Amino acid sequence: MGFHPHMYASVRGFDLVDPLCNLVFDQMTVDLWRVVAQEGARGRYVSMHPRIVLLLQGATLCLRQKDGPERRAAACFIPAGVELWGRVEAPGEMAHVDIHLDRRALRGLSDRAVALPEPILLPDLGPLAPLADLLARECRDPHRDPGHVERLAQLILLELLHHAAPRAPDPAPERQGWVAGVEAHVLNHLREKLSVDRLAQVAGMSRTSFNRRFREVLGKAPYQWVLEMRCAQAQRLMTKGLSLAEVADLCGFSDQAHFNRVFKSVTGQTPNLWMIGPEAGARGSNIQDSIS
Repeated sequence: MGFHPHMYASVRGFDLVDPLCNLVFDQMTVDLWRVVAQEGARGRYVSMHPRIVLLLQGATLCLRQKDGPERRAAACFIPAGVELWGRVEAPGEMAHVDIHLDRRALRGLSDRAVALPEPILLPDLGPLAPLADLLARECRDPHRDPGHVERLAQLILLELLHHAAPRAPDPAPERQGWVAGVEAHVLNHLREKLSVDRLAQVAGMSRTSFNRRFREVLGKAPYQWVLEMRCAQAQRLMTKGLSLAEVADLCGFSDQAHFNRVFKSVTGQTPNLWMIGPEAGARGSNIQDSIS
């Protein structure tokens, strides 16, 4: 049975032009979508597996995380469990290729990609454009060997990582120091209650200054960031075979029910579903519901 991405997309204002074209492999699925975006079209997206999105023919989406700034993107690498909100700037027809990867396949391709906590968003396809067009044509009319197509998709991932611009250095070096100190404190005290007051103390700031500067540097509230840190550590522990009760305790959740609620709110999946993945053999639905 082929790989299924367990993708959740809640969209509004997009109408299919053609039926979905896809290529399914053991550890990868490639989808080609052609849609017409109405004025104000938007969506919310999350998957338990990493994926690449390539918008064709000059199209872009404005993407953001829950509390982060909006950025225009034509090529994206989105880590597993990262929730994104997107909107179109202008109505019209658009097409995009989505490459969904099994987490195990990603580990075999790029240690860097596995470790990324945040999406990579490129404003244009650049040198990826001919590769994306070739993969789109293969989705519409498959005639290459499956291994050839898989290697093409893998090459797109590696090229996207190569061409991703490194994050600009922070103009205030001391900010990097206090962020690193706060992160180290959180990782060393995940089993404990982590109040904003305590984190501000670690950073050497007042609570008000800490909240303001934290949002400036990391683009989100400290409370949300701590939850994401707890869930990221939970994912690492679950892959090592620890029980959910053990993971909940080690990551500072009051009980397993609390862990389940927070993990789902952060990743879009329950811990059990995140762990099961495609290897359990259950094909889930690719849900696209309208936003009310």
